[in-house]
Amino acid sequence: MGDSAGGNLVAALTNVLIKWNLRKPDGIVMVYPVLNLNYFDYSPSLLTALNDMILPHTFLKICLKSYLKDKSIKPDADYLVSPILTPTEILKKYPQTRIFVGSKDPFHDDCCRFA
Repeated sequence: MGDSAGGNLVAALTNVLIKWNLRKPDGIVMVYPVLNLNYFDYSPSLLTALNDMILPHTFLKICLKSYLKDKSIKPDADYLVSPILTPTEILKKYPQTRIFVGSKDPFHDDCCRFA
């Protein structure tokens, strides 16, 4: 179980376990997970949240840049960094998964697309 960046780590770890054919969890829970770390990929829910008073867009970008200090990591091409890119053959092997996300969450669309 993980929330926000922790949800990203839950998905990434699940991807690694499946990729390496290791025992995966029986189930996972992600609460408003950040599944897409591509700086330039804007979904409608992220655009709607540009002026969010609680979680402003500028703060989200600072978090992303802090999370990905290594500039050689390509968040638009690596599904271990951006689980939204997880290949279908890995997703088919996912354990039972629960995703909790609010309708006004900036990452709502990514969570729905991942589900």
